[in-house]
Amino acid sequence: MSIVVALDHGNRMMKTQRHVFHSSYMEGSSIAGGNVLKYNSKVYTLVDEILPVLNDKTEDERYFILSLFAIGMETENEATLFRKLTPHDPIKVELLIGLPLQHYDTMKSKFEQYFSGRTDNIQFELNGKPYNIRIIKAIASPQAYAATITEYSQLKDSRIVNVVDVGGVTVDCLQLNKFKPNMALCTSLYWGMNTFSSNRAASVQTLLYLTLTFKL
Repeated sequence: MSIVVALDHGNRMMKTQRHVFHSSYMEGSSIAGGNVLKYNSKVYTLVDEILPVLNDKTEDERYFILSLFAIGMETENEATLFRKLTPHDPIKVELLIGLPLQHYDTMKSKFEQYFSGRTDNIQFELNGKPYNIRIIKAIASPQAYAATITEYSQLKDSRIVNVVDVGGVTVDCLQLNKFKPNMALCTSLYWGMNTFSSNRAASVQTLLYLTLTFKL
């Protein structure tokens, strides 16, 4: 049995077709009511926190662990059925993953190998349910540009299309000229929602302080 799972490994949020959760977890203990993963004799629990940004998401196991959470959530129904039919065989998983376009050429092979290089069966438990998977393929596509494919019929004849992907940490900007990426106008800015929220909170605090000072 083979299942295709699409993952967006955001700096702030992990996204699949049916699930969204924070890109952060706590290791070593579980939280009642939380999503708990057991893998390689360790326990991980998803938490609503913001972890330091990784420019290279292959430098440690964080995004692999987060991917196991995502795969388990996305394949829960299929895995339950598969365990009943063939309990000793792994589910073969094909991963569709994304990278910012400006990092695509340099990081594509490394990011794909980060997942597909794990050739052994991967056994883990999510919220008390056992999983046995094997990642048979990982295919990386350029983010933002890949999203425009869903609107190809409406955009294909446009001379210029500006694409803005607003994330938690970065804002990825891309311009398409006759539906081809203009690499000279492709960038990531650290102006995501986290920065926006922090700046807005600081502005409110400053305004409140000035208001109270004036009244006093």
